Amino acid sequence: MSGRPRPWTTGEERELARLAGRVPKAEVCRRLRRSTSSVERRAAQLRARGVECDLRYHEPATQVCPACGRASATLGDEGICEACRLSRRLARCEAETARLLAGLPAAQRAVYADTEAERQSGAEPMPVPRPTAGLPRYEAALAEEANELDMERWRVRRLTRLLKAAQRRKERIARKLADQEGRA
Repeated sequence: MSGRPRPWTTGEERELARLAGRVPKAEVCRRLRRSTSSVERRAAQLRARGVECDLRYHEPATQVCPACGRASATLGDEGICEACRLSRRLARCEAETARLLAGLPAAQRAVYADTEAERQSGAEPMPVPRPTAGLPRYEAALAEEANELDMERWRVRRLTRLLKAAQRRKERIARKLADQEGRA
């Protein structure tokens, strides 16, 4: 075998441009059966010709939550994201509140039904997503992940606020129920 490098084919160049930035550089080299230096040189030549061929690859720090399908920075002990965990706690709290509410006299239940619309506090606006149009693949991947993390933090703050409000409501109803039982 001679010391001369194997020439690049048009198909290999197309595959390099397609894979660049979508998979790690080592995987690009493996698939093309080329050395790292050969792939880096050809990518630079393609960029000089105006072809988008950025070998930088962003390894996402997020995982997909199996419950909601959204990207999450961390999955908890239950294997779901914090937003899903809080949603489940909120549902359990509201179910317990409904059970307690059924024990109140009709007049007191009517008061809670009339004031139900007033229990929502001022909500924080959703985060504005960073634009990704026109960005190179690497920068777009970073911006998309930052957008996903911003949304996750917003959902967690929103659900935490709703859960706290639901817990306070449940505690007030439980106190009223206990006061009634104490009078009886």
